Amino acid sequence: MSRNATLDHARLLAAIGIVWFHSGAPGSGIGYAALPFFIMLTVFLALQAAQKTEVAPYVRTRVKRLLLPFLVWSLIYGGLKVVDATSAGRPISSEFAWWMLGTGPALHLWFLPFAAVVTIALHPAGKMVRSLPPALCGMIAAAVATLGFLWLSQPPMPPRPFGQWLYGLPAVAAGLLLALSQGLGRPNSLRSLLVPSGVLICVSALAAFAGWAGAEQLLFASLCLVLCIALPTAPTPLSHAAAGYSLFVYLVHPIALSVIDRTTSLPRDG
Repeated sequence: MSRNATLDHARLLAAIGIVWFHSGAPGSGIGYAALPFFIMLTVFLALQAAQKTEVAPYVRTRVKRLLLPFLVWSLIYGGLKVVDATSAGRPISSEFAWWMLGTGPALHLWFLPFAAVVTIALHPAGKMVRSLPPALCGMIAAAVATLGFLWLSQPPMPPRPFGQWLYGLPAVAAGLLLALSQGLGRPNSLRSLLVPSGVLICVSALAAFAGWAGAEQLLFASLCLVLCIALPTAPTPLSHAAAGYSLFVYLVHPIALSVIDRTTSLPRDG
């Protein structure tokens, strides 16, 4: 299957959505829909790659794309924490905690090890796609999503990083459902995605009924991803640049927001 440039442009828009959310600007709540969008897209593409790639090169690719940036940016944010603590006269040990092993020294970095673990664990599912009926796969994914929603609705939330990882579980199931649905009808067509779209709407409604705060964002992200898959465009240099810059924008934006906070008096709602 050729590269879908629509997804590349959507990646950059989603990264901007994360910045919007963390900026606390008016209406920023909808920007958090970018997180489930990123998770679903990561699972969707990884499952397709798993169908064509043996486990060793597949794992190497996940490590290179996800864990290596996690280590590099953990060093960057860890260094900034040391500098900040030293300049403020605080003990360096006060800047670090055990849970940072799963999130890095900046909380937003949790997405990288989470995505690495999830996509590596899903490799066997990619091999199973060819042997299981698509409808059965869809029902399994919907059941997993439903269980995830119900689990998330039960307080209290576990400590970091488990709370963040648990929060991403429904989006993992949604991305799995979309990937498995490619066996229904012509791949990447709107018709092939009608069934999973209906299921996603139902489980999002169930999540809302259960009182989960992220149900609206998940539904919005799901429908956006369905449209991106159903309306592919040809890759261009601009789309490749958008895909490349999206991760950088996501990783660096807390630094930019911190600089703005310290050098301006702009009001923030968040």
